[in-house]
Amino acid sequence: MKQLNSIFIIPARKGSKGLLNKNVKNLFNKPLISYSIEYALKIKSKNDLICVTTNDKVVEKIANNYKDIIVIKRPDSFASDNSTMEIVINHALKFFKTKNLLFKSIVLLQPTSPIRKIQDFKNVKKMFRKDIDMVVSVRKGRENPYYLLFEENNFGYLEKSKKISINRRQDAPLVYCLNGSFFMINTKSLEKKSIENFSKIVKVEMPFERSVDIDDELDWDYLNFLIVKKNLLK
Repeated sequence: MKQLNSIFIIPARKGSKGLLNKNVKNLFNKPLISYSIEYALKIKSKNDLICVTTNDKVVEKIANNYKDIIVIKRPDSFASDNSTMEIVINHALKFFKTKNLLFKSIVLLQPTSPIRKIQDFKNVKKMFRKDIDMVVSVRKGRENPYYLLFEENNFGYLEKSKKISINRRQDAPLVYCLNGSFFMINTKSLEKKSIENFSKIVKVEMPFERSVDIDDELDWDYLNFLIVKKNLLK
């Protein structure tokens, strides 16, 4: 077996429901998935590989237009609404294992979070260590469970998600929201336990304007607005 540094995995299944065909939808005259592919090509080193895992022939065609991109044909059973990202990652790792290739880390780049700077990955890579499970990119949470978020109890009444007496924003601890741009996973950790059982997770914070995760048409329109307003593609 040959061990490489990182495998960059770009997952792009067909059948999105919130926004039809979003992975291949044109964002400023370029398919959405192209942003993540081109970003991965910019940041990869000599001992890294890039793969696109998909069950979408249109995505496959786009990916094949680039050099140094490996396309993994994902079975539909691994591309349903119930398929977890861990299933997708393990499917890709098994594919490379048949090629006698192993990796120290997995970098997941979701195409639905297309606005990234080179420095963002440098920050992620800097935080990655052998003794942690994962580095994730985040933004500061705007809605805080200590005073703004509520849950409905068994009697139909709202209760604070965090049952602590905090009524002012200034008094509440900072909370963070995963923005979907980066997940850098320690392969050794994934071999031992599921991602949901990771406990040693560290963050890299990104600004709100680069933290839009496209799920529906409203997200799409908002990102288009931000790109123009903030000149995000410069």
